[in-house]
Amino acid sequence: MPFVPDQLVKCVRTPEATGFCEAVPTEGRVYTVRETRFYADYDKWGVRLVEIVNAPRPYANGFGEAYFMSECFRPIDDKALDIFRQVLTDAPKDVETV
Repeated sequence: MPFVPDQLVKCVRTPEATGFCEAVPTEGRVYTVRETRFYADYDKWGVRLVEIVNAPRPYANGFGEAYFMSECFRPIDDKALDIFRQVLTDAPKDVETV
């Protein structure tokens, strides 16, 4: 399994839409994995994203919400985000707004 729920991933290729006018990930944006599924017929993993929720629809393999092929995403190194977390942690909490 290439990804796990709550993992941050970057879209490196916009997936093709299925023709149902679904929302699809945008290349270059970061998303959070909601769930994964293995498609044995295609020998590929699919992911659903926290930030994109599409309506359930009938597909060749059943009724449900679309999964996006995992090959369209790359993992984000969570350690690389630590510098930003530190800045947020160190930010003063009692700053007055004008």
